Amino acid sequence: REGRRKRETGGTFIQQPIKIKKNAAAGFIAGDSTSTIDNNSAQQFTNAQFNWKYFYYNVVVTLEELTKAQNTKEAIKDIAVAKAEGAIEDAVQTISEALHGNGTDSSGNAFNGLGDLFAASGVAYGGITDTDTGFGDWLTSIDSATNTVNYTALSGMLNELSSKSTMYGMNLETKRPRFAPDVIISNYAVRDKYMVSQQGNQNYYNTRELDSGFDLVRVNGVPWMVDSYSPDNFCYIMSTESVNFVYKYGLDTDSPVDAQQTAFNQPIKNNVSYLVGNITCKKRNSNGVFKTLVA
Repeated sequence: REGRRKRETGGTFIQQPIKIKKNAAAGFIAGDSTSTIDNNSAQQFTNAQFNWKYFYYNVVVTLEELTKAQNTKEAIKDIAVAKAEGAIEDAVQTISEALHGNGTDSSGNAFNGLGDLFAASGVAYGGITDTDTGFGDWLTSIDSATNTVNYTALSGMLNELSSKSTMYGMNLETKRPRFAPDVIISNYAVRDKYMVSQQGNQNYYNTRELDSGFDLVRVNGVPWMVDSYSPDNFCYIMSTESVNFVYKYGLDTDSPVDAQQTAFNQPIKNNVSYLVGNITCKKRNSNGVFKTLVA
């Protein structure tokens, strides 16, 4: 989603402000000369910190490929375009897979993905642990007991997360409570098992709905997105408003070392692009996951 990415200018770390206390300088007063207001400064926010992560993809074209192309500008351009499109497709797949991993993947160079966001109690996320004083709600809802994929299970967690969101006011853009759950993510096996359970309850889907996988399969109005990289038996219920991809380079901004160059000791051309950023979350307790659903 366009609104879930944010460009930063840099810094040693990506810092995500986290609200830890309610504003105490507020309340009802009489309104006359006997009234006093609270002028005390109170620390309401702290920062979760995330490392910058670096991803690249390289489009390589050899002299042999250019030689064997038809001797026209269009043919040579076609080779370059085809290789670029293939490299981008592969990069998207790699990044999509990384979404479900954690920051220890790829020798510690991968994004802090859902594996970090949904880590167990006592495991730090963004440098903050839910067992630290004042951070008891810095934890997702994790269900490691439910095995049956059905409406009762999913509706229960949706209601739990939705009830939390009512505390944060309304999102003026979506006209829904802020940080309300707005997407369900699983692989096909988990989604299809749920749909079978619904058919047994006289809830049927036609062919177009079965093929859509996103727009028309909904639970309490929340769309279900199928992602083949989602782990077996997992089902995420998430607030996309709570999660951002924070970046400095890539997407719409070239890095200072993006380059098209010819290798000095090989007959090849390189076109290297970089993506610098990481996945962050500012309302961790607005998200939930089932980890043991039997598909």
